[in-house]
Amino acid sequence: MRRAGARARLLGGIVAGVLLAACAGPEPAVPPGEPVPGGDFARIYLATGGDTFVPDPARGLTWLGIISHEVPFDQAESYCRRLPPHAARPWRLPGVEELAAAPFARYRLPDPPVRLWSATVPPGDASLRWVVDPYTRVREVQPVRAATRLRVLCVTEAPPGTAP
Repeated sequence: MRRAGARARLLGGIVAGVLLAACAGPEPAVPPGEPVPGGDFARIYLATGGDTFVPDPARGLTWLGIISHEVPFDQAESYCRRLPPHAARPWRLPGVEELAAAPFARYRLPDPPVRLWSATVPPGDASLRWVVDPYTRVREVQPVRAATRLRVLCVTEAPPGTAP
């Protein structure tokens, strides 16, 4: 009798382990808790009913509740554009002033140093973009080279009927 119970527990443990491994899928290429570069994490999250949005009614905006992994600027713009729309409104990379005023207190921010890309080009030099430190809200200029990798926070216009 003891032997049968031990076998049943062993078999149950093996089946549970196999099912958990099958559900987990392949090992992630980035550390746990970090979004996958290129927008895949946010796309999957939104497509599976994720509803982490940060309303910003004072500015008429809705922020995505996920800050991306570090990506070059050319991926930053496409990261936001490729996300499924929110309330029929497309996501976009925010301007520097929008980003500096974002409701960062509502986020679990990555460990510093953190810089977020903006869509704002400094006057006279398209090879640069303004970036924002979410901890200090300091704005600085960064080159758009592929070696420069920063994080992304996407924004969209608030749905109609949202109180200002």
